[in-house]
Amino acid sequence: MLRIEDVPAPAMREGGIIVRNACSLVSAGTERAMIELAEKSLVSKARSRPDLVRQVLDKVKTEGLGATYRKVKSRLDSPIPLGYSSSGVVMEISPEQTDFTVGERVACAGFGYACHSEMIFVPKNLAVKLPPAVSFRDGSFVTLGAIAMQGIRQADVRLGENVAIIGLGLLGQLTVQMLKAAGCRTIGLDVDPSKIDLALKCGVDFAVNNSSPDFERSVMHFTDGVGVDRVIITAAAQSSGIANQAARIARDRGHITVVGAVGMDLDRKPFYDKELSFNLSRSYGPGRYDRSYEEMGRDYPIGYVRWTERRNMTAFLDLIADGKICLDHLVTHSFKSEDAEKAYSIVTGKTPEPHLGIVLEYPSDVDTHASVEASPKQNKSNTKDGKLVIGAFGTGGFATGVLYPELRDNRDYTLKCLAAPNGIKSLSIARQFGFERASTSFEEVLADSEIGAVMILSPHNMHATQVAQALRAGKWVFVEKPLATSEDELKEIEHAMTLNSAQLMVGFNRRYSPAARAVRKELDKIPYPALLNYRVNAGFIPKDHPLQDPEIGKGRIIGEVCHFIDLMSFLADADIIEVLAYSAEHGSGLYLDSDNIHVIVKMSDGSSGCLTYAANGGQGMPKERLEIFSGGVSFVIDDFKSAEMFAGGKARKLYSGTQNKGHKNEIESFAAHYLACDDLAAGFRSATAVTRATLAIIESLATGHPQRLG
Repeated sequence: MLRIEDVPAPAMREGGIIVRNACSLVSAGTERAMIELAEKSLVSKARSRPDLVRQVLDKVKTEGLGATYRKVKSRLDSPIPLGYSSSGVVMEISPEQTDFTVGERVACAGFGYACHSEMIFVPKNLAVKLPPAVSFRDGSFVTLGAIAMQGIRQADVRLGENVAIIGLGLLGQLTVQMLKAAGCRTIGLDVDPSKIDLALKCGVDFAVNNSSPDFERSVMHFTDGVGVDRVIITAAAQSSGIANQAARIARDRGHITVVGAVGMDLDRKPFYDKELSFNLSRSYGPGRYDRSYEEMGRDYPIGYVRWTERRNMTAFLDLIADGKICLDHLVTHSFKSEDAEKAYSIVTGKTPEPHLGIVLEYPSDVDTHASVEASPKQNKSNTKDGKLVIGAFGTGGFATGVLYPELRDNRDYTLKCLAAPNGIKSLSIARQFGFERASTSFEEVLADSEIGAVMILSPHNMHATQVAQALRAGKWVFVEKPLATSEDELKEIEHAMTLNSAQLMVGFNRRYSPAARAVRKELDKIPYPALLNYRVNAGFIPKDHPLQDPEIGKGRIIGEVCHFIDLMSFLADADIIEVLAYSAEHGSGLYLDSDNIHVIVKMSDGSSGCLTYAANGGQGMPKERLEIFSGGVSFVIDDFKSAEMFAGGKARKLYSGTQNKGHKNEIESFAAHYLACDDLAAGFRSATAVTRATLAIIESLATGHPQRLG
C-alpha cells in the first residue's frame, strides 16, 4: 500500500550530511515496478524471485522454520522509501567531513538516501554541489543524468559516430542530449509516437518507430547502408526483442550497451556474423554498490578512475549549467509534496495521463522532530506494576528477526521507545513490535526518565560508546555481542560501570539455551577439568559484508567467535587464561585468514578447549556441535536441538526438541534480574574476560604466539 508517512527526522551519521529537500524526481518506470512488486501476493513475489526463495529454504535448514518465518515476515513488513534523486540545501554536516558547508545547495543520489522526503541523510559521495545556474528542479534529475552518462561512457562513443538510442523515456531523452553535446549523430527509436516527437524537439537527428516493419531500412538509409556504430538501449522490456533489434541495425563490429532492463536471450547469428560487442552499464558509474565508496566516503583516485558516480553527477550538472542539456520539455508534471499521491496515481495508471518527468516540490519551512508516536500507548499503570520499561536502539536483521519478537511476547516488558538512524525504518519496526514511540535519537532514549533499561542492538562499532553513555545515564544495559571491539573501549565501559548502580548484561545467549544449561548442571557434579571440542560450520560471508568491515562489523572473530569462547568458559565454569590461534591461510583471496581458524584455550581450572571455526565448510551440515569430556563422562550438544550424556556405557538425553539457542531465556533473565534489583557484577566480569580472550585471539593470529591473559 502506497502512503505518505510522518516519520522522525534522520539522524546524522559519520561522513554525511543532512539535507532539506527542495525537489525530488519521480523515476516513473523504476518506482512503478517497485509498487507493482509490493502489491503482489506472497506467491507472486516468490515466483518473480526464485533466487530469494532458495535463500529462504537454505535458512530453514540451518535456523529452523520459526526463526526463518519471523525474519522473512519482518523484511516483508518493512516499508520501502521511494525515490533516489533529489536536490536541496545542506542543514547539518558530520564533523569529520569538509566537502560541504551548511547552507550550500546540493544534488543527491542513492536509493534509500535521496528519497521523496522533506529531510534526508546522504553520505558525502552521493551528494554534489549544485552550480548557481542550475535550479533545484533541474538538479533533482542528477541520478538519471548520471545513469545516462555512465551508459554513454560504457558505450565508448566517439566524435561523429552514429548512435542509436532504443527507448525514449527520461533516460533515452537525456542520452540523446548528451550524445549531441558530444558531437554524435543520434537516431532515436521508440514505439510511442509522442516520445519520438519529444526526441525531435530535444535535438535528435533522426527518429523512427521501431515497431514499424521498415524501421531497419530507415536506419540503414540514414547511415548510408552501413548501420549504426553504437546502440544504447534505455528501454525496459521483459522480452529479448529489443536486444535482437539492436543487433540487426548495428554495423559490422558495432557495439551494443544495455542501460535499461531488457531480456537478453540473444539471437546468435547477427552477433556472430557481425562480431558485435555487447556490454551492460551499471547504474551511476564506478562506486555504485561499493559500500566503502558510497557509505564510508572512500573515493577512488582520479588518476585510476576518472569517472566515478559522483564525478558523473557533477559532469551532468555542468552540462545543464552550460546550456548543453535542457530539461524544460522533459518535465510534464510538478506537485507539492503533500499531493504526492496524485503523482503516483498518474505513475501507476490509476489516473490515465501522459507523463514523463514528474517533480515533487517541498516546503522551505520544515518542522523537524526526532521522534513520533508509533503505537497506542500502553496502560501507564503497567509501567509501575512489575514491568521493565525499555528503550532500544537498532533495527538490523538479528534485532527484528530474533530479539524483538521475544520482547513483544514477554509480559515483563513495556516497550517505550525504539531508536535508529533511519526514521522510516525506526517507525516501521516500532509499529511492528509494539513500541510506543519511534525515534532517531539515542540521546532521547537516555533522557526518558520512565525508561529503566536500554537494549543496544546497533552495529558493532557503536556498542561500546553507547553502552558507556547508557551506563553514565544510570540505565541498565543489555547489549548484543560484542561488548567492545578494543581494549580501550573495554576500559571505558569498566570505568562507566563504577559511576552508579547501573547493571549490564551481554547477549551471550548460548549459555541460556536448554541444552547448555542441562549439560552445565551435570558438569557441576564432576570435580575434574574438562576437554571441550567445539566445531562451528559458520558458512561463507563475502569480504564486503558489513560484518567483515574493519570499521563497522570488526570481523568475524570480534562479531561471532566471542559467542563460542563464552559458551566454553560457561560450561567449564572457569576463566580463559591463555589463547593460541591458527588460521587456514587461503591464497585465493576468497576468504580472509580470520574466516577459518583453530583456537585453543586454557582455563583457570585446568580445563582446555579447542574451537574449529570454519567458513570453508559445506552447506547442509549443521552449524554447531560441541563435545565435552570430563571424569569418565562425555557430553554432546548438537546444534542446540539436543544434548546427550554418555556414562557407564549408556546414553541419556538431557534435552531434545526444536533448536533453541537461549534467546527467550536470556530476555526473561534480564527482566528478572532488573525487577529483583540483582547485582550482575559476576556476569559483567565474565563478559569482560571473554571479550579480552576474543581480542587475544586476534593478537595470537598476528604474532603466531600464545597470549597470556590476566
